[in-house]
Amino acid sequence: MNNYRVYVEKLERFQVEAKSLEHELNLNLGLNIKNLRLVNVYDLFDFNKDLLNKAMYQVFGEVVTDNVTLELDLNKQYLAVEFLPGQFDQRASSAIDCVKLIDPNADVKIKSSKIIIFENKINLEDLNKVRKYYINQVESREKDLSILSDIENTSISDVLILDGFRNIKNNELNDAC
Repeated sequence: MNNYRVYVEKLERFQVEAKSLEHELNLNLGLNIKNLRLVNVYDLFDFNKDLLNKAMYQVFGEVVTDNVTLELDLNKQYLAVEFLPGQFDQRASSAIDCVKLIDPNADVKIKSSKIIIFENKINLEDLNKVRKYYINQVESREKDLSILSDIENTSISDVLILDGFRNIKNNELNDAC
C-alpha cells in the first residue's frame, strides 16, 4: 500500500468556481488577479496502484470536465489550504465512500485540500490579504505541500480553569481573565 497526492483541476471551459473566486477576491480585496487557478487536492493513504487507477476518474474527477494528475507544476505563487485536524472533511468523506463502492474491502484514508495558483505575480502584501480572507482559522490552515502524511500533528495546551467563575461580579471579569 502506498500514499499518493492527486490534483484535480477543471478544464478551462468548466472553471466556474475559479472564475468566481477570482472575481470575489478582486472585488472584495481591491486586487487585480488574472487567470486564477483552483486545484482540488486529495492526499490518499493506503492505496494500491490498481485502486488508484480505477479511482482517478471514477472518484476524483470526470473525463469530460477535469484534468486529474499525480503531478502539478507549482512554479508560480500559490496558496494551499487544508482543514484543521479534527475538522470534518466532507469532500474526503464522500471520496472514501466512493472508493468503497469500487472496492468494499478497501481500508483507505483521504484528506482533501485546495490550492489557489496565481498566474500573474502578486506582491506579498496582496498574497497576505488573500491568505487572511480565504483561510477561516476556525476550520482551516495553510497546507505544507512537502508533507504527505495522515498523522495529525496538533499542539495540546492546558485549558485555563477559572475557579469560582460563576460567582464573579461584572466589574471583576476583566481581572479574572
